[in-house]
Amino acid sequence: MYAEAKIELGELDESVLNAMNRVRARAYKVDPSQTSLYPVITMKSQNELRKILRVERRMEFANEGLRYMDIIRWRLAEKVLNKNNYGILYPISDLRNKVISKGLWFFPMTPEIDEDGVANFDSMYEQGLIRLITSRKFDASRQYLWPIPSKEIKINPNLIQNPNY
Repeated sequence: MYAEAKIELGELDESVLNAMNRVRARAYKVDPSQTSLYPVITMKSQNELRKILRVERRMEFANEGLRYMDIIRWRLAEKVLNKNNYGILYPISDLRNKVISKGLWFFPMTPEIDEDGVANFDSMYEQGLIRLITSRKFDASRQYLWPIPSKEIKINPNLIQNPNY
């Protein structure tokens, strides 16, 4: 969070790089000073560091339940949550025949990642390497804010319910 805050404030200095590189070094199980043993982040522009950080958070916190709030905080929900949601092939025989037996496991290919750090898996789907789970829709006029509990509105009549709730 420190690096993210500094990037958003435009306060790019060594402390930002050190914070991000400590995370990478830990993931590679090396000391941060062993810069030849992991992909070190060097000084970049604000936009480049923002992209690196967003991709890093997606990987570092996978399956920890933080991604949704990151997307909301970054105001990327219209872009990210109005896309198809993909998953591995099922039944397992499809996965085995189309991916594993061809030596494409764990990931069949690297997805394109845009300037906001958002991955595009459409080409993998078009090649039959992953399956469609669901198509998502995000309503920006409603879903960036949560409803205010009716109990709170009754306690304080000055509160006004958020739009579309």
